[in-house]
Amino acid sequence: MALPLSNSAEGGSDGTAATTGNTGGASGNAFDAVDASIVFDDDQVPAVADGVMAYDFGAPSATRNLSWRTASIGSVTSLWGRVYVYHSATPAEQHRIIRWYDSSTVECGRISWHTDAKVYGFDSTLVVPPASTWTITPSQVVRFEFRFVASTTVGVIEVKAFYGHSTTPIGTYTRTNVNTLSDFARVDFGNTVTAAPGQYWMDALQLNGTGYPGPVVSPPADSGGTRRMMLTGVG
Repeated sequence: MALPLSNSAEGGSDGTAATTGNTGGASGNAFDAVDASIVFDDDQVPAVADGVMAYDFGAPSATRNLSWRTASIGSVTSLWGRVYVYHSATPAEQHRIIRWYDSSTVECGRISWHTDAKVYGFDSTLVVPPASTWTITPSQVVRFEFRFVASTTVGVIEVKAFYGHSTTPIGTYTRTNVNTLSDFARVDFGNTVTAAPGQYWMDALQLNGTGYPGPVVSPPADSGGTRRMMLTGVG
């Protein structure tokens, strides 16, 4: 496989554990590694970004993630992507939403949503960076779009956060001239630490090598319009 990669969870069955074997098909590109405790879920309407299904991560107190690795990504120096995340409350512990690694499986950096409701972008030194100047309100789906550039001296970490399918960002977080190592070959989505951020869901995951993907093209709809309202931040 090669970039772009995307996954909608739509090929799963409600309550079924996600695996490397069943995350492909109608869902899109299968993941190269999947924690056995993640399940397909069509019951948490606000968490669904497209269709009717999302990935339910539960309330983990250990590493639990979906991962595309070298077999899918190869080795690249620039990455863009997206993930929709739903928390019913601000994370109770640091939620490491995205971590990425080089071809030697050394961590290049991470994007975290912290207990102060702010976003942090760590480089490979893992020294705590400045926080975002803006905060995220939980109990609605949040779309994180990101850009990573590999370099030991002029690396870039950029994250834009949106409520649902909105095109107006909550805020943009950027770090430049940081050490993100020399290449990217693996991206993990989920709780990648032995902490307990609270229950959360993820949907509409995407990676590409050309630019910000934007929201899911066709927002889901139901008869009452409730899901569409929650995803656009209206109502």
